[in-house]
Amino acid sequence: MSEAKNDNQRPPSRESEASRLLAQLRRSQITPPIDVNRTTYIKRLFYVLFGLAALAVVVYGYIYFRSPVPQVLNMMAAFWVGIGLTVIGYRFVVRDRLDAAGYMVVLAVVVSYVVIALSLSGIGGAVVVGGVLLVLLVGRILIPHRWPVWIGIAALLAGFLVVVELGAESLDRYPLSRSAELSFLLPGTALAAGLLLALEVLRRLSIGAIRNRLSVAFLGVVVAPLGLVVIVSAQLSLEAGQAQVTRQLESVAALKGEEITTWIGMLKIDLSNVLSDPESITQVQNLLSDSSLPASQLFAYDKLKEHFSQTVRRAERFDELFLLNTDGEVVLSTDPIQENKLFNTQPFFQVGRTGAYIQPPTYYQAQGQVSIVFSEPVYNQEGVVIGVMAGRADLKALNEIMVEQTGLGSTGETYLVGANKALLTESRFGFDRYPDWRQGDAGVYIDTEMVSRALEAKDRGTGIYRSYRGADVIGVYRWVSQFWVVLVAEQELSEALAPTSQMRDVNLLLTLGAAGVAILASLLVTRGIANPLGELVRTATRIAGGELDVTARVARQDEIGELAQAFNIMTARLHDLIDNLERRVEERTSDLEITAELGRMVTGMRDLDTLLPYAVNLIQQRTGHYHVQIFLLDEVNEYAVLRASTGEAGRRLLEAGHRLAAGSSSVIGQVVERDQPYIVHDTKDPTAMHRPNPLLPNTRSEMALPLAVGPRVIGVLDVQSLAPHVFDESSVRVFGLLADQLAIAIDNARLIQQSEVRLREIDALNRRLIGEVWRDYLRQRGVAAFGAVADGQRVTRDVLLTDPMVEVLEKTEVVVKPGEEVMTVAVPVAFRDVCVGVLEFDVEGEALNPETLELAQALADRLALNLENVRLFEQSQRLAQRERLVNEVSGRLTGKTDMRDLLQTAIRELGRALRLPETTIRLVDVGENGGAGQPSQEV
Repeated sequence: MSEAKNDNQRPPSRESEASRLLAQLRRSQITPPIDVNRTTYIKRLFYVLFGLAALAVVVYGYIYFRSPVPQVLNMMAAFWVGIGLTVIGYRFVVRDRLDAAGYMVVLAVVVSYVVIALSLSGIGGAVVVGGVLLVLLVGRILIPHRWPVWIGIAALLAGFLVVVELGAESLDRYPLSRSAELSFLLPGTALAAGLLLALEVLRRLSIGAIRNRLSVAFLGVVVAPLGLVVIVSAQLSLEAGQAQVTRQLESVAALKGEEITTWIGMLKIDLSNVLSDPESITQVQNLLSDSSLPASQLFAYDKLKEHFSQTVRRAERFDELFLLNTDGEVVLSTDPIQENKLFNTQPFFQVGRTGAYIQPPTYYQAQGQVSIVFSEPVYNQEGVVIGVMAGRADLKALNEIMVEQTGLGSTGETYLVGANKALLTESRFGFDRYPDWRQGDAGVYIDTEMVSRALEAKDRGTGIYRSYRGADVIGVYRWVSQFWVVLVAEQELSEALAPTSQMRDVNLLLTLGAAGVAILASLLVTRGIANPLGELVRTATRIAGGELDVTARVARQDEIGELAQAFNIMTARLHDLIDNLERRVEERTSDLEITAELGRMVTGMRDLDTLLPYAVNLIQQRTGHYHVQIFLLDEVNEYAVLRASTGEAGRRLLEAGHRLAAGSSSVIGQVVERDQPYIVHDTKDPTAMHRPNPLLPNTRSEMALPLAVGPRVIGVLDVQSLAPHVFDESSVRVFGLLADQLAIAIDNARLIQQSEVRLREIDALNRRLIGEVWRDYLRQRGVAAFGAVADGQRVTRDVLLTDPMVEVLEKTEVVVKPGEEVMTVAVPVAFRDVCVGVLEFDVEGEALNPETLELAQALADRLALNLENVRLFEQSQRLAQRERLVNEVSGRLTGKTDMRDLLQTAIRELGRALRLPETTIRLVDVGENGGAGQPSQEV
């Protein structure tokens, strides 16, 4: 039987104990769940969507600021609609309607991309792929179980975008290529959506495996930066290409502008040379002078006409030279049809009388062409204007300048546009099937964005726009102020940015190649990492199952090999851990049980003189430590005074009034100052903050804990041991619980003592006040006491005090005096322990018993209460009478307007109310210094 008992009590094997311990450790671990709460996850996703939508609105606002076109406003409005739908979706999330929330977000994406497709042309595959990927991404995250729905929506959106891009030529759409920001933003959105979708798919496909994580990491590290580099480089190349083409076009425009200026200068010189010789001036005077003879005028006319004709034939710049008199009439012209015509309202005549003038290109119906007129005044020998010399030139020379194609490529051209948007030079490509032009009486009119901007600004500028041929071009314009025309130089965007497109395609191919290399590298690297780690996982699983003799194979000299060695070291240390763990758990459990027992016993005490010694002795007995003591702060928190201490040393320290200053360099002083536990691991350490006490010479380690109530430190619990390094952080936690319980018990005891003292003071004050009130009451009645004596059926007044009455008044307790035949009993009539009277009666000795005394005392108590009620009633009656009297007197005084009548009424009512035999009121003068002067009137 004994052997069986011993066999049943045999400790478990080391392997089974290890299995149990590891199972407990696994159960105690706090591991996050694999799938977080779906609602919380979706709420966080909506926060991200709100931020991205707001960022998109800001970006499109910036794009609109750079290019104020209505299509960008449409896209901004679409994003606002998307934000509104997202807000509705978030409200569905709050109501746990997750599918409806997912549909709202999908609808927001569809609306945004439909508006983008209807607003932009040339979107290509970027917008189509981006929209489809975003729909798939949102559907996969928010409504994964409704995959037929969101896949169908993605397919419909893709078909719609393709149809719009290929067949919506009649829509007024803004070319995507005109905005560098949009050209960067939309492909970037497609790339980001693709990466996010790939990450989401991999996350769902057992992404927890390290092999998958490494693969995703490789792809993210390689593809994401490369994609970003491709987008950024494409953007930078696009901007650089646009800047280069713009500079080239500006150079061409500047060169042609200089040629135009030179041509205008030559025309001015030719016109000035027509009448530069004195003979010509003489002939002009004869022709224009009213006093000249007809023969002289005819001779002058012939000479000048021959001269004008030779100048036109020789210079070949002017189509016509003509001379106007001061009335604006053409008196001579190389074109006979123009003679005798009146041009007095034309600017070239009105301004030409005051100085040289160039009239902007104007359509002249007689000639059926657009021409430029140069004019300047003609002076006689006295310097008086006698006419205007003018020359008309066509724009053939300007057309020759404009059609020169140097530096413009195969799709570039330059042309001039007048202030009325009329095309002044020939188009290189003609006007068939080109949208932005119209035929007018004066020729062709061009109404493009660049022309409108140039005519409005009357300056120079650049931009990307749609030309009159309907092609997207890069153009520059210059305002030629000499004769109010716009010089435009432009080149088709496709030709201008062809090198940039080639670079973009090359970068894309490099990115795809790098992605393929990254995939292959990730497979090789992850295989070399994941396989050894998988072997380690299997080894760790066996160890967790209790096979502590299993060791991991160390086949590599890298971090994985070091990890295998660490596994082996961990397995060896698990043996020691299992041997020591139960012992340490038992020790800590014992400490906690002692703490709980001490807490229960200590918190039940209320007297500090009993509580504190009991606590320190109990702690020492149960823990076996060398010395235990408690310090409490004095009233001014200046010193920590020893209040309880164990042993003979403690008694002597208490007799000596041992105390330590708060904040001093002692352990107790620092704990009070810092409100934190402090441990001295070894008092022999010279750096330890410990003051040796001759009464406690064997202390080798010390632990002090603050006794605190809330933020207020009231004392210190100090525990000392004979061995070094006894106390650690776990000791602080265990004894900290006891210190907190002691602090609460000490504070409660102090509060109870203070409450008892205050109650006694309040009771004494009440008794004193009640006594004073009754003395005042009797004094007001004019007597020292009331009394009554009942003898049979007769009751008489009596205020004499017998000896038992006097004794009761002194002691406030029942007094019994034995007599010859009867016994005299005196019972105090007390109200709130204040004796206000005495009830005395005689009773035969046999009739006196405890019940009689209790009844007499109860009657006396009820009498005292009624007496107090009567006194209070009389007092209230007096106060009411006084108030009524004051009101009556005040009422009689109210309404008096005569001073003497008022004083007489006041003195009469005052004497009547107070029952005074004589009453006087005097009014006096107030002195200069505020003192009383001589009486002025007496009533």
